Amino acid sequence: MIVAADGSGDFTRIQDAIDQVPADNRERVIIHIKPGVYKEKLNIEASYISLRGESASSTILTYDDYARKTFSNGEPYHTFNSYTAFIGANDFTAEHLTFENSAGPGESVGQAVAAYVDGDRASFRHCRFIGQQDTLFTGPLPEVPFDRPTFGGPREGAPRVYGRQYYEHCYIEGNVDFIFGSATAVFRQCEIFSRQGKPGADTHGWITAASTPQGARYGYVFLNCRLTGDAPARSVYLGRPWRAHARTVFVDCWMGGHIKAEGWDNWSKPESEQTAFYAESGCSGPGAEPDGRVGWSRRLTKEEADSYTAASILRGPDSWNPSNVEGGNILSTVWSVAMSESFMQQYPLVSDMPFQKRRCWNYENGCILTAFEHMWRTTGDDRYLRYIQENMDLFVREDGSIDTYSLNEYNVDMINQGKSLFLLYEQTGQDKYRKAAERLVTQLKGHPRTREGGLWHKKIYPFQMWLDGVYMTSPFLAQYAQAYDEPEWFDDIANEILLMERVSRSPHTGLLYHGWDESREERWSDPVTGCSPHFWGRAVGWYMMAIVDVLDFLPEDHSQRGQIIGIFHRLSKAIVRVQDEESGLWYQVMDQGSREGNYLEASGSAMFTYALAKGANQGYLEGWALDAALRGHEGLVARYVEKDEDGSLHLNGICSVAGLGNTPYRDGSYEYYISEPTRRDDPKGFAPFVLACLEIEKRQG
Repeated sequence: MIVAADGSGDFTRIQDAIDQVPADNRERVIIHIKPGVYKEKLNIEASYISLRGESASSTILTYDDYARKTFSNGEPYHTFNSYTAFIGANDFTAEHLTFENSAGPGESVGQAVAAYVDGDRASFRHCRFIGQQDTLFTGPLPEVPFDRPTFGGPREGAPRVYGRQYYEHCYIEGNVDFIFGSATAVFRQCEIFSRQGKPGADTHGWITAASTPQGARYGYVFLNCRLTGDAPARSVYLGRPWRAHARTVFVDCWMGGHIKAEGWDNWSKPESEQTAFYAESGCSGPGAEPDGRVGWSRRLTKEEADSYTAASILRGPDSWNPSNVEGGNILSTVWSVAMSESFMQQYPLVSDMPFQKRRCWNYENGCILTAFEHMWRTTGDDRYLRYIQENMDLFVREDGSIDTYSLNEYNVDMINQGKSLFLLYEQTGQDKYRKAAERLVTQLKGHPRTREGGLWHKKIYPFQMWLDGVYMTSPFLAQYAQAYDEPEWFDDIANEILLMERVSRSPHTGLLYHGWDESREERWSDPVTGCSPHFWGRAVGWYMMAIVDVLDFLPEDHSQRGQIIGIFHRLSKAIVRVQDEESGLWYQVMDQGSREGNYLEASGSAMFTYALAKGANQGYLEGWALDAALRGHEGLVARYVEKDEDGSLHLNGICSVAGLGNTPYRDGSYEYYISEPTRRDDPKGFAPFVLACLEIEKRQG
């Protein structure tokens, strides 16, 4: 279902879409919400609902009820009727949304809840929670209120069911007790923003007010979060106990100078100092002052801190792991396997995919067959090997010639599918595979080149080098050089990689332009540099993958190996700088961000995720690269992986094609790159996604 405020979807109101879900629902229902401001009060009582926005900054759910507001009978709303969104069902997920209560400051309106979450296995990613006093309530309610007979609200009189909640890459804003309640909740890599409170006050707020039930092992756990704000220095407490057994822990968090040195407040209840559990470990920043904390808080030992992981905290009797949740459904297998098996079932012959103009030898085939070789080497499942051989044998004849391939085209794209020949020769010993590989090398021996030895992209593109050409040839040649003991090719490969980077790199951004024309004759080429005018994501992605794959074969003592790793490191830094902060993905035109028409593109994002993760796994890059890869992987799963009604899995958002020159003429302009259509399951995106999953899964064990 699609909700769009402008009327272009199935509904204009989010609640109308929610109301279509039956109360006894047991299947995942995904509601896509287009950008807009939706002023409505949500009530969600059906399980397995996922709300997906496009961007938290542009998809906003807002309302303005507040505790001091009164019903028609004169009764006040109190805290628990003030919510903007009430989520009272299990297995709820939300992504890329803002939940806002815009009622105003607490000293004027009292409590004003943006989200009231009272269900088990709830997860939120890339969401914003905006309010002032009592922004986010993590239910259930405590057993009894302090100051009146009832709490009021949608759960008044209901049994207390203690649930688990997960918040990742979220932004939560408020001042007084703005994260409060009884749930076990993990906040991972979130920003917790403390707003300025009443002017002139010594205390401008408390971040948490937990009401953890007695006997619970965990309450609130903040992992690798940033505590920021505009509150004055030393004016905000980390928390105070709403109930006596409150538990709140901060691990490896950065704390701004607004945090009070004493850290924790007992809420004028000294007896809670004996029962509450407040602890920190590994925190940094001007607000992290271990020597200044109250004596009744704790510093975790390293062993204790290491036990605080999202998986262990939230596991429960059903082994829930929110890291494996896609739209709230826990897959029974890893992503690499799930996606690969779905692809093989849907497309038994990759060259017959619907977008293919005809069955032919091409680089798209090579992409998916390379991914499936990695799957076979990882899993040992011979179905992948059979798939590769069946698809290769459509073209490789007994004499080693290749059907539909023409050497005289001198097209670097035709080399990529040849990488599977090494595996097939290794496993079958059939000489036709080695002969076919030698045929492709014959092309490269006579392939036209620039003055410095760079391969032309194609015969029809004279004196031009494109970034993707490096991927099409260099990993194949590197494997050939190793497999058949022809090390002289390694110098040629190194020259190709280093030359391409030298002629295409922008010193201002560190990124690489899509193409370079040595002759400067093409209309798209800069008359001084010869470069095309923009940084196309997938082109840079091809180049990144080329390097990490070549390094699998390039000897450690090769004179230019260190330089290649060095430029890979430098380019990786530049790529991470333009990663979209909210989604974790990369834009089609990399440096243009949210410029009109630009979009987050799946294939380039998958390539960067793969290259960064593999670079980190191999030791070429440091932890920052793995962090970026994890965010990229998560963004791809959240935004572009889709499950159809028949159970098949797909990857959407893949740019169909982009190039330079030819007819009709492709001028390399911004308008050109954003004009190319997108499609699902194209191997240019699907295969790098599988490879990225494999690298991520290595780290996850």
